[in-house]
Amino acid sequence: VLHTAIESLASRIKFKDKGIPIVVFNPLGWERRDIVECHVDFSKREIKNLILKDIEGKDVPLQLISSTRTPDGSLKDAVLLFEACVPPFGYATYYLAEGNLEVESEFSFKDYKIENRFFNITLDKKSGGIHSIYDKIYNNEVVDSKKFYANELIALENIGIDEGENFTGEKWLMRDYPSRISVKENGPVRIVVVIEGKFFNSIRKQEVVLYRNIARIDLNTEIQWSGKKNIQLMLTFPVRFKGNSSRLIYEVPFWAVQFGKESPYAKAIHPTVRGVQNWLGIS
Repeated sequence: VLHTAIESLASRIKFKDKGIPIVVFNPLGWERRDIVECHVDFSKREIKNLILKDIEGKDVPLQLISSTRTPDGSLKDAVLLFEACVPPFGYATYYLAEGNLEVESEFSFKDYKIENRFFNITLDKKSGGIHSIYDKIYNNEVVDSKKFYANELIALENIGIDEGENFTGEKWLMRDYPSRISVKENGPVRIVVVIEGKFFNSIRKQEVVLYRNIARIDLNTEIQWSGKKNIQLMLTFPVRFKGNSSRLIYEVPFWAVQFGKESPYAKAIHPTVRGVQNWLGIS
């Protein structure tokens, strides 16, 4: 239903430019600037190189994630990535066209350090855990890595019933397992660093993602679990607060809560760990 409704809305838009239009919708009540990933079919066009422009004709940095081509080098289809800015309850149109636009990467990865103009992230060279996140805008170290790394997988034996906590003291840390660290993407829109290795008889894959114009760090974790019963997997995010007024807010189902101010019921069930859905923010 949603897909049909969006197609119906897009079919009523009067496009003002030549090229392949890409329409981005924003259902929220505030302006949104975020990353768009889309699949485009070029089977009816002979295009070898791509540029992207906004409604005002300004060039927009475009990153090619994957593509297939015909024998003459023309694109058959491609997965593209770009940054869009969309008004509240509205849409924005971007146009793909033939052309060349060389946009240099603004990211660096050297000596296990990932950097853009917002953050400087240092990885542990053995495990890939995050040893440091330095916020360059506020001149502040975010991670307190004395006990755990940020984004570090740990496994605890928990014999509690249902959601209850009853930890036995047995634990396994990601830092005890070697990893392979490599750059998967480094383009004009984002950099993706991949950490791969084993953990507790299982295969893990983690990604650390930084963006060109968005002050956000995306952390993706996949694990092919082959462990044993009564093991609780968790990710650690040891935060260093700057002053007494600092707050940590995280997402829960249908809401967001401040760490330390959860409901008594939630803290009674999880006095040690917290269930975070998709994001956490520090202010």
